[in-house]
Amino acid sequence: MRRVRVVVPALLAGVTSILAAHDLFLTVASYFVRSNAEITVVGLNGTFSTSENSIDRIRVADLSLVTPVGRRTLDTTAVGAQGPRTIIRVHTEAEGTYLIGLSIKPSELSQKAAEFNKYLADEGIGPVLSERRRIGELIKPAR
Repeated sequence: MRRVRVVVPALLAGVTSILAAHDLFLTVASYFVRSNAEITVVGLNGTFSTSENSIDRIRVADLSLVTPVGRRTLDTTAVGAQGPRTIIRVHTEAEGTYLIGLSIKPSELSQKAAEFNKYLADEGIGPVLSERRRIGELIKPAR
């Protein structure tokens, strides 16, 4: 049987909110799969080995697969969650190299002032905390 080489480099979509800034890595169990096969691409939101949360399908801006015959947009129904991981189901066709890309819409979170200040301190974002202190915004919530 012929095999399909799947390339899923760490295509990452940056979640641009300061409160939820993570990298999104797309991985597969094997980078060599058979032609005409169903594969599962796993999205890890956090690091290359762990995921803090899954990406909800309503946040998908674009999900595309580049195949030996061209680029096609995938339906977002291919996206699901498995615990904190994002799961994308993909069907390979002809033999060749494949590339998958996922672009997500940013999310906006809100925090009370004390929670946000603690977050800044815990994450080592001292310059922002210092600036909030300098301009008198330590009591203001953030989003």
